[in-house]
Amino acid sequence: MTVDARLRWSESDTDLDGFPAPTYALADTDDTTSSEQWSGFARLTARALGLDHQVSVSASDISRATVSAFPSVFDADRQVLRWQASGVSADSRIDYAFGAEHEDVSGALSSGLSEELSTTSAFATGRFQLSGRLTLSGGLRRDDTEDFGDATTGRLSAAYELGGGVILSGAVGTGFKTPTISQAVCDFCFSSEPFPVLRPEHADSREAALGWVSGDGRFQGRATVYRLEVQDQITYVTDPGFNSYYVNIAETRTDGVEVEGRAALPAGFDLSLAYAWTDAVDATDGSRLLRVPEHSGSVTLGWTGNRLSGALIVRGEGDMGGCRGRARRLRHGQCERGLGAERACQPDGADREPGRRALPAAAGLRRAGPQRLRGDQAALLTARGPAALSVAGSSRARADQSRSGAGAWAAARTARSSAAEATPTDTVSTPGSIRP
Repeated sequence: MTVDARLRWSESDTDLDGFPAPTYALADTDDTTSSEQWSGFARLTARALGLDHQVSVSASDISRATVSAFPSVFDADRQVLRWQASGVSADSRIDYAFGAEHEDVSGALSSGLSEELSTTSAFATGRFQLSGRLTLSGGLRRDDTEDFGDATTGRLSAAYELGGGVILSGAVGTGFKTPTISQAVCDFCFSSEPFPVLRPEHADSREAALGWVSGDGRFQGRATVYRLEVQDQITYVTDPGFNSYYVNIAETRTDGVEVEGRAALPAGFDLSLAYAWTDAVDATDGSRLLRVPEHSGSVTLGWTGNRLSGALIVRGEGDMGGCRGRARRLRHGQCERGLGAERACQPDGADREPGRRALPAAAGLRRAGPQRLRGDQAALLTARGPAALSVAGSSRARADQSRSGAGAWAAARTARSSAAEATPTDTVSTPGSIRP
């Protein structure tokens, strides 16, 4: 039996740009926002009845204050209780996991608007080694919400080893995502009319990928093509009357190509590259979705020692569509640079949080802005849809080829602006877990 826990706290202050009078053009302002957030996680792992069991509890809380012509305070908290069991057949050809979780989220604005959301879920996923080269994976998930009904989602994937370290894979799946607590209370919304009543998102996806890993494991690459179709996708808009709020888009379609690679360098260094081409449109009129760059990429130089790790990340995005009122405008691309470091406090050999020990190339494909399309869509097919099983003992290549979401796109899921959305860092993904 093992027990592990984690507690995090962060505080930030941000200067905001806006559209001040009299020109109402984008310019520097005195607007600011400050936030304080903490999150905690505890997990008990034990073996019983021939299965590995995990019981975990996580909680997070955020308080954010915005000082502007429209000041506001946003408070939210989230609690999740989760149980999971996993096992392997006697001949090691079948790996499986199943479990349940319950999530409670609440949020409130200084305007008096508040919401409480609750979801109870059950899931099962498995992997079957059909032959020495062919692996099939599948899963089901059932979500029962108090406010947005219930849904059953599924995913089926296959990976075939062609030889020489090359793996061909494909997957089809469905997804379900309810409005976040920030969207439910309509954080950052301004309107003289009642805000629209949001509906949950439903998605269908399909993807194909070709991956390669060198014989010594020092070099690896992957190319993925995918299509994602979402019904009732939630987005943030500003109408001609300068009212801003969240709405559902009846149907969206996203086609994409992603290429990523990684090379292990001497002295503990590794270099990762990632590029994504994204064609995201409103399927009802063919217009491009807002705030989604057509081209994006990243370069990551990482280093991992015995107890320390760090990474230098450079991210770039091409031009993307923006809007103010109903006039669509082209927003120019940008380039970001980041430097991060981490100290591992657990003993040698202990599991570390995925994506921390050696930051993947995909970590650079993160979006900012109200919509965060790729992050939201990744959530559709992971947190609200089962992922293929990544099993201890299987190669990293196979796990990457069969995971939920389109390559870097699924890995790009990041914590958003409310406690209810800051889940990826609050739950450690282990072999057999549903979340990426």
